[in-house]
Amino acid sequence: MLLLTTVPVLTLTWIAVQNTKASVKTQIIDANVTRVRWAVQYLEEVLLRFDDLFYSLQINDSFVRIKEDFEKRTDGATRNAQLELRRLLTASYYSYSALVDQLSYYSQISGQTTKIDNKFSGDISYPKTEGPLWKGVFEYPIPLSLRLADGRVYALHTVNRFMDQRLQGVFYARVDESLSEKILGHL
Repeated sequence: MLLLTTVPVLTLTWIAVQNTKASVKTQIIDANVTRVRWAVQYLEEVLLRFDDLFYSLQINDSFVRIKEDFEKRTDGATRNAQLELRRLLTASYYSYSALVDQLSYYSQISGQTTKIDNKFSGDISYPKTEGPLWKGVFEYPIPLSLRLADGRVYALHTVNRFMDQRLQGVFYARVDESLSEKILGHL
């Protein structure tokens, strides 16, 4: 008699435990899928903003003239190109200051980088072009790449001549630190 009452109770309890277990697994999986979808959407939006930044610089009429001045290789034209480049980068830097905390352009012709951030307004230097930031830059066009260098996230975009894909320069931006943490948290 005791067996007749215990078996149905144990069976129902076992079924309830299995259903609860399956339900919890489904909810955990759904929550993780939702989190991944949100992270993908967030990263896509960040990448689109970087695309906007780099392509708006690249198609800017001033930038076209700057590249032409760099190619002339005369002191006056180079100095003029550097001043115009500094103005162009400064305007873009402040327009996208929530996204980046440093914006730079490397000219393949001169080997110089012009850097804009809160400390430097047009600092010109000759960068070391080795390391993870520069990987593949000199071999093939890179439309947009996020790279980890020196513990920070950088967005990079090469400027190549249309006809032969020859490298003319590289735009690269150090991603704002709080945004970097969010990006690294999602990866």
